[in-house]
Amino acid sequence: MLSKLISCVLFSILLTSILIVANTNPVKSQSTITVPDDYPTIQEAVDAAIPGDTVRVRSGIYREEVRINESVSLIGENPETTIIQGYVITTPPWENSVDSVRIEGFTVGQIPPDIALFDIGPVWIVGNNGILSNNVLLNAGAHNIDNDVPSVYICGSNWTIVNNTLLDVQLGDGDTGILLDGSNNTLAFNQIGSEETPASAWNIFCWHQGNYIHHNNVYLSQSIWARKPYGIGTSKWDDGYPSGGNYWGSSTTPDLYSGPYQNLTGGDGICDMPFITRLNGNNTDRFPLLNPWTQQSTDYLDVTRKDLIYTVELTTNVTVANLKVTYGSLRLDLFGLSGDSGFVRITQPTGLNSSNIKVFLNNTRIAFPSYNPPASISYNDTHYFTYFAVIFQSTYNMSVMFPIAGDANADGSVDIFDCVIVALAFGSKLGDSNWNPVADINNDNIVDIFDIVVVALHFGETG
Repeated sequence: MLSKLISCVLFSILLTSILIVANTNPVKSQSTITVPDDYPTIQEAVDAAIPGDTVRVRSGIYREEVRINESVSLIGENPETTIIQGYVITTPPWENSVDSVRIEGFTVGQIPPDIALFDIGPVWIVGNNGILSNNVLLNAGAHNIDNDVPSVYICGSNWTIVNNTLLDVQLGDGDTGILLDGSNNTLAFNQIGSEETPASAWNIFCWHQGNYIHHNNVYLSQSIWARKPYGIGTSKWDDGYPSGGNYWGSSTTPDLYSGPYQNLTGGDGICDMPFITRLNGNNTDRFPLLNPWTQQSTDYLDVTRKDLIYTVELTTNVTVANLKVTYGSLRLDLFGLSGDSGFVRITQPTGLNSSNIKVFLNNTRIAFPSYNPPASISYNDTHYFTYFAVIFQSTYNMSVMFPIAGDANADGSVDIFDCVIVALAFGSKLGDSNWNPVADINNDNIVDIFDIVVVALHFGETG
């Protein structure tokens, strides 16, 4: 009887505990917190977040200092309309390290005097493995900060800093746009400074080495100071050839040559002389851009020749449509507004008979090399690089032909159709009514017996 009583009591206690737990509202972690839906301020949302959470901020003006103390993603709805009038910093600055922070989609700056509690710029982060992207950073000096204070300070390594714009930074003598106090950081596709930025300011300051800096539009002739190497080696200030480095504003030099060594005739959109960083010749942009970098795209196209696949890269900053690939050609349409300028760059393996390259715009052959607008065909041991600039007056039909010898129509075989093409244009030169540039097999601007000989010697061959 006693045992039954004890069992009954224990069961009652257990049942009561279950009911209490079931009626208690558990603390739930949010994977996404939205401002102002869930919290009225960004700081309250950040304080409520746990590591790995995302704080999304709707458009609006937020007059506050945002201190991040956890590994969170802070995402604005639109950088033009989601404005933080204050800072975004780790807390407290200089002391707390927070890894894996992501800040994206804000305008940050215009710091009011009552919020300006530290002599720092809009973004001041201590930590590693972060992302700072698609932000507009304003008025670093609006509260009369001391000299040598950066607009963006990243104390850490393995950061990706891309697609940001620093405007109206009002830097004074010795101030800095972006200071990288760490290694293995990538700084790319940013606009840093403007034509109005004082010439005494440093727009990029690498305190440590081993960083990767390319395709930024940097305004100032006295733009960067890469401290003499210590730690893990020098930084890389370009993306190699033909991709290029950074645009350095008024520091650019002429573009009369092309190629990895800039020693081949014809322009390629890359300045002929490297840009050497201030105080340290070991940190050099080998391929500074002639013009400001603009958004571009790259298509990777496979061309098959004799059962081998060759990959051709087509990179351009204009709109492309109707892209077709054959055995020996690329055909596409280029679109742009009248008066707009753009470029096309084609990178193809040397094994693709790339030494016989012809480019046509609306059936007019582009002359290589050229300086105005720039056009060149250059090469290294493995690839040919075809580059040309274009100023739009209409839509252009573009053909790039790299046929096997004698293949006038670039269909992959030398046959009777190629003989007919050359025969119909025989005796013609540029300007004649029967002139056909594809019939000029040997590229001497006249269709003659030498072109027929090339077709005859290779008749029956296929790609």
